[in-house]
Amino acid sequence: RPIRSGLMGQWACAVRCRVNANATTQCRGEAVRIDLRRWSWPALVAGLLLSLLLPVGASAMDPSVAINSRFADRAERPTRFSPDNITEIIGDATGVYYGLYNDYVREVSWNSWGGETATGTGQVSLLAEDDKETSPISVTLSGRQRCAGLQVYTTYSLTLAPGATAPPGWSEGRSGRFPCVIALPGGYQGERLGPHSNCISGLYAPNGNPRDLPVAPWQPKPRGGHWFLCRLHFSSWGQTRAVGGGSAGLPSHAVRGRSEWPIRIELSKPVWCPRAGGGYSSAITYSALTFKILSGDLPNADGRRRYKQTVHTSAPRCQLR
Repeated sequence: RPIRSGLMGQWACAVRCRVNANATTQCRGEAVRIDLRRWSWPALVAGLLLSLLLPVGASAMDPSVAINSRFADRAERPTRFSPDNITEIIGDATGVYYGLYNDYVREVSWNSWGGETATGTGQVSLLAEDDKETSPISVTLSGRQRCAGLQVYTTYSLTLAPGATAPPGWSEGRSGRFPCVIALPGGYQGERLGPHSNCISGLYAPNGNPRDLPVAPWQPKPRGGHWFLCRLHFSSWGQTRAVGGGSAGLPSHAVRGRSEWPIRIELSKPVWCPRAGGGYSSAITYSALTFKILSGDLPNADGRRRYKQTVHTSAPRCQLR
């Protein structure tokens, strides 16, 4: 407690502690004179205000937070993005430039990023046929949360500059959400695949162009070049690891009378990569897939050696730019 108080607060109480040999702590108070008259009042006030304005805990700022928009041009500090419901915003507008699907909000310059909210300024399209007419806006991203272990912003709001023209469908376009959805190439989102459902082809996009989509070859390489994964079911889809079961098949290659084998499958290493889902499903996908064949013999492509029981594939980065 203060030993002496006064207008200048020259006295304070310091506490010194030590740990004794028997692990008990002993403390004693000591009066310490602090001559505040040697400090300038502007410096003291500035220091106090700075301590009040600084955020609590520097860890609250995370520059690696990503926008969860599947239409953004990049994960952090995107210069453009569109809402998930862009088709509803455009509505029946005829002749609207197709590229608007990725370019509703554009020319964004960020003032802050990585905190509970991110703020910036930019332009919003007025949905003209030539897609050249815009209005100035301020942009706010919020709803920071973890999606498959990645920190992402899941909501946005736009505010028109005073006197600026509002685009058509502004009531739907001025704010919205980016739902936390995890999808593989082809749009698979962890749903149970029945015996007559379409299979997935791992981290390849079906009929996809390797120059545009992540390429993830199987190791070891199977006969026919790739696997079909069918009858899938997962218990932890959307987490940092998704574990499940199903069957693996080889296209047009029956081996010793079998064309499918039971498997245990694991997906891991989530990454921001909208194009992996074809650009129409989600911003986040799994970049590593491993499955273990639970029973059955599998010869290698040369027919003389067996596959390892564990098969894996991975795309360590989003091969888009």
